Amino acid sequence: MNLCYADTIPIRTILDKLGLEPVAETCDHAFFLSPFNPHHPVPSLKVDHRSNTWSDTSTSSKGGPFEMVQAWLVHQGFQGTEEDVLHWLRFNIGYPSLVTLFGLTEGTPLDTYTLLSKTTLQEGALIRYAMRQGIARDQAGKMFKQIHVRSMDTGEEFKALGYRNEVGGYAIYSPHVAGMTPIAAISFIRGREHKPEGVNVFKNIFDYYAVMRSRQDTPFDQDSIILHDYACADDAATYIRGYRYKHLYSWFPADERGRRTTEAFDWLCGTEPDLKHRAMSLDM
Repeated sequence: MNLCYADTIPIRTILDKLGLEPVAETCDHAFFLSPFNPHHPVPSLKVDHRSNTWSDTSTSSKGGPFEMVQAWLVHQGFQGTEEDVLHWLRFNIGYPSLVTLFGLTEGTPLDTYTLLSKTTLQEGALIRYAMRQGIARDQAGKMFKQIHVRSMDTGEEFKALGYRNEVGGYAIYSPHVAGMTPIAAISFIRGREHKPEGVNVFKNIFDYYAVMRSRQDTPFDQDSIILHDYACADDAATYIRGYRYKHLYSWFPADERGRRTTEAFDWLCGTEPDLKHRAMSLDM
């Protein structure tokens, strides 16, 4: 989290987290008992919703969201450095969902398939499907498991290509079905550099390997994240924020959902210190 994003967090949200309710409220303002001078008998803290600022006449203090948390930490006997304030906001307020904010859901639940069994890739139809996606036969055998799954909605069973995700399940790839089992999650591919400063983000594993082919199968120096579905954008955001990369390269299709997902990751970069975004082209 950076200062610019911190100052967009509604002060009312911070006060709610502190367990404070307004004594009086209008469309533009709310009035609270002072959290910094609890013995003051009248509501002295005024919040302006329009400017997202506050002032407390009982302590002659004022400011925005950052100053609100800073004053609260100091009042509680803690340090009020920039790092302390941003840590409190990350832990107690967090971030809105990228999936919700940018409408990235595709309408189909991702965790509705039960894994029945997995083997090495043998099914001819699945091998041909992988080859139509540009994956050589021997490479497909290294990348994918052949998984047998059952739909929890319909009871239908089928076989598919399975690509391992970060929670021990599989992303499902087949000519007719895309999904996850048992839990929706990203896959992470480590780059050649130790602790790289950059990360690439792709929608699916086929897009990733299309770019690999354009690079004569030269792996990235940076790490790579495979969403498998746009609805896993929040899972990716958690990894990215936790690692504190400096550069994010997004590789999404030029259709409507791809454009929205590019915007979502651009917004994410704007909330983090020193994280730069570059939208890459899949038309290579």
